[in-house]
Amino acid sequence: MDRYLKGAVWCVGVLMTAVFVSGLHADPLPVPLVHWTFDGGAATNCGSGGSLYDADVSGAVAYTNGIAGGGLCLLGGSEGYAAVSHALGDQGTIAFWYKPSRFYNYHSLFDNIMNPDQWEMWIYGSSVVRFRLAGQGIVSYDNLNNKQNGTNVWYHFAVTWDRWAETNHVRLYVNGCEGARTHITDWLVPGAKIYFGGHKGNDPAEGILDDVRIYTTTLADTQVQALHALIAEQTPAVKVSFDADLTNTGTGGAAFDATLVGDPVWTNGLYGLGQALALDGVDDYASIPYRLSTSGSVALWYYAPGPWYDFNSVFDNSVGANHYECWIDGAGNLQFRSTGSGSQRALVGLGNGSNCWYHIVSTWDALSSNMVLYVNGVERSRITDTNGSAWPTPGTNFYIGGGHSGNTPARGAPRTCRSSRRRSRPAVWPRFSTRSACNRAG
Repeated sequence: MDRYLKGAVWCVGVLMTAVFVSGLHADPLPVPLVHWTFDGGAATNCGSGGSLYDADVSGAVAYTNGIAGGGLCLLGGSEGYAAVSHALGDQGTIAFWYKPSRFYNYHSLFDNIMNPDQWEMWIYGSSVVRFRLAGQGIVSYDNLNNKQNGTNVWYHFAVTWDRWAETNHVRLYVNGCEGARTHITDWLVPGAKIYFGGHKGNDPAEGILDDVRIYTTTLADTQVQALHALIAEQTPAVKVSFDADLTNTGTGGAAFDATLVGDPVWTNGLYGLGQALALDGVDDYASIPYRLSTSGSVALWYYAPGPWYDFNSVFDNSVGANHYECWIDGAGNLQFRSTGSGSQRALVGLGNGSNCWYHIVSTWDALSSNMVLYVNGVERSRITDTNGSAWPTPGTNFYIGGGHSGNTPARGAPRTCRSSRRRSRPAVWPRFSTRSACNRAG
C-alpha cells in the first residue's frame, strides 16, 4: 500500500480474555461452604458455612487490590496465611485466584494441618504447579512459563477430587481448563485445618490471593469453566485502547503494553470519537507480549478499507503463520482459526462491504473444540475443530495487523483491543451498534 493511503485503515483497540463459554451444558454452580472475597479489608465468609468459616488471617499479610475488589497479599514471611478449620471430605473442590510475585521452590499455595507433605499445592521455581494428597495422588501442570505468562499474572487454580469415582479421582485446572489428572490409590484422611499460603514445614507464599472457594462436591469440567468465567470475563488480561495510547489497562498491567513496529500513525477513530491506529499494509503492526490462553477471546474494532485483497491480517500470533489468526480474504470473508488444519475455520462474509468499521470477536475453546466468530455483536459462524485439545500452544507474542513474517500485513485500523482468559459473553462486551459504520474513516 502506498504511504499516502495511511489514515484509511485503523485499529480501535484490543481486548484479550481467557474466557470462553463452551456451549456445553453446565449444571448450576452449588453454593460453596467457604467463600472469601477479601473485599473491604476483611476475610468474612460469604459461603453457606457462615461466620464459623471466616478466615483466620495471620503472619506477614496485607489487604490489597485483588482481581475483583479486594485481595490478600501474602508477603512470604512469618508463616503468612489465611486458614480455615475444616476437614475436607471424600469429595470436594478447592478453587481460588492467585497472582504469584515470583517462582521458587517451594511456593506454597495451600496445605493442611495433618502434615506439611500431605494435601498440599505448590509452585516450583521452574513454574510447574503441583498438588498431592501424599506421596501418591500427585498431579502436575507443566508449566506457567511455557504455557501461560509467568509471574505477576492472575491465574485461576482449581483442584477437584472424588474418592469414589471409578477413574481420574484428582484433577487440576488452570484458568478453567483441565491441566492434569490422576488416580487415588490409597486414601489419606486430611486434617481439620487448611492453610492458604502455607504453614509450618512449608515455604510461605509470595503473591496475592482472591476469591477463595471450598466446595463439598466435585465440580464437573463445565462447572469449573463456569466458575472461572464468573470473574475472568469481567477482567481481561489485556485491554489496549489504541486511542493514541499503547498502555494496557487490563489486569496484566504494564507487562502487556503494546509496541508499534513499522511506521503506523494515529488517525480518527469510530464516528470521530478518539483516535485509532492506521496500518499501511506494508510493514506496520502492533505487538503485545502476551501468550493467549488455551481457551479465550480476542475482541476489537477494525476498519476494513477497500478494495478487498488476499490477505488482510486482522491479528495473528508468533507461534506460527497459520495458528491463532484472523484475516479478511479477497472475497470479503472474515476468517478465524486456532490451528492451520485444512478448512476447519470460522468464516463469514462481511455483507456491508469494505470502507466500514466492524466489531470483531474471535473465541476458541479446547473443551468443546468450538471456534466462534461474532461480528457487530451477533454470532455469525461456529465450527468444531476436531483437533480440539491438540491445538498448538500459542506463542509469546500476539500481533495486531499481521506481525508474523508468514502473513500479509494489514491495511486497516484497529481500536480497543481486548483479550480474555475465557470467551466473554456478548453481554459483557462494550456497547456497540449491530450495524457497521461505513464510509466514516478519517
